[in-house]
Amino acid sequence: MPYTKAQAKEKITKLVEDFRAHERTLERAPEAEIENSFIRPLFEALNWNTTNQGLSYAQYEFKVQATNKKGLRPDYILHVDGRDVLVMDAKQVKYSM
Repeated sequence: MPYTKAQAKEKITKLVEDFRAHERTLERAPEAEIENSFIRPLFEALNWNTTNQGLSYAQYEFKVQATNKKGLRPDYILHVDGRDVLVMDAKQVKYSM
């Protein structure tokens, strides 16, 4: 079920609040926990099909740990109409961005 703009705003606000409330504890959390607790829910709230449910591989919107032509592997690649639109690499909270 897609999120409305109001629902998305509420979900993202809650994610930010949860992150800030637990930031010190999250510094020791593994990258996968950050991904599952914050990154995927964020993109789900933005109505990305993070599970690619109902899509063929060529139509995937949210590719996880895809290897590019140079052999490098970002954690996520978001696609629109088969084109890469956002490449992301998740990091543990202990790393300052």
